[in-house]
Amino acid sequence: MIQIWIIIDIIIIFRENDPYMDQISITNIKVLGQAIYQARKAHNLTQEELAARTGVSRRLIYQLENGSRDSFPLGKVLHILKRMNLELSISTRTLEK
Repeated sequence: MIQIWIIIDIIIIFRENDPYMDQISITNIKVLGQAIYQARKAHNLTQEELAARTGVSRRLIYQLENGSRDSFPLGKVLHILKRMNLELSISTRTLEK
């Protein structure tokens, strides 16, 4: 018997010509944090500058980049991505089990 599972992939697309990659598949919070870290570095921003630009605390930026929490408010994450000129895309794929 074949079971089909639908898996949701979250992909961040870098709208600008980012030197590090065009898109990345987000599989967990640590990968999301790494993508935000890379984008912040590519824009030559400190955590403090990104926090000021996005209206969130530097602590939240630190925790997000390091994946040191299990969850983050989606609205804040989306706002950070938008201010970093990043786009979030969700796609589905099927896996056989």
